[in-house]
This record gives sequence, C-alpha cells and structure tokens, in this order.
Amino acid sequence: MLQSFNIEKYFRLSLGAGSVAKKKPDPEILFTICKQLDIAPAKAVMVGDSKNDLLAAKAANIDSIALTYGYNQGVNLKEFAPTVICNHFSEIEHYFSSENLVKA
Repeated sequence: MLQSFNIEKYFRLSLGAGSVAKKKPDPEILFTICKQLDIAPAKAVMVGDSKNDLLAAKAANIDSIALTYGYNQGVNLKEFAPTVICNHFSEIEHYFSSENLVKA
C-alpha cells in the first residue's frame, strides 16, 4: 500500500498482520514496532482507522489518533476513547506540532 501511494520513503518500518503471531487488538504488533525502532511505547502514537487499532493502542498504553474514514466500517470510533479524532489525514500534522500529543 505504501508503494502504491509512493510514500514508503516516509516510513522506517512497515509491519502487517503476518509480521507477528497475534493480531490486533492484541498490542503485540505495537510493542514489536516500538522495540525495533527503539521507541518507548509511552512516546509512540498509533494512527488508526478501526476499532482494533484503537483497542491495541489502549492495551499498549499508547496515545491514538482515530481517522474517521477508512476501515472503520461506520463504527463510531469515539466510543473507543482515542486521544484525538481526525476527519482528514491532513489534520494529523497539527497534533504533532501542538501540545495535544507532545511526547518529549
């Protein structure tokens, strides 16, 4: 998918469901990513568009940004208490440059 949008250069690591033994909402994939990138989970942010993305982030104690479009299949993601909700991908940059998700 990253290649189809020509954005793979922006990612140091890309893992899918087949990369770990347990699927989301189990947080294993998030812990694996944090470990491989040498990032503490407390300093990570999960950007997701599904219930399982948000449940995995919550289980890992990782802040989350919920995208209201995509795979959510009409589910109201607000029910899963994401840190932030975005209606458009372009809104995400704001949260990384504001006090909302400062992880330093």
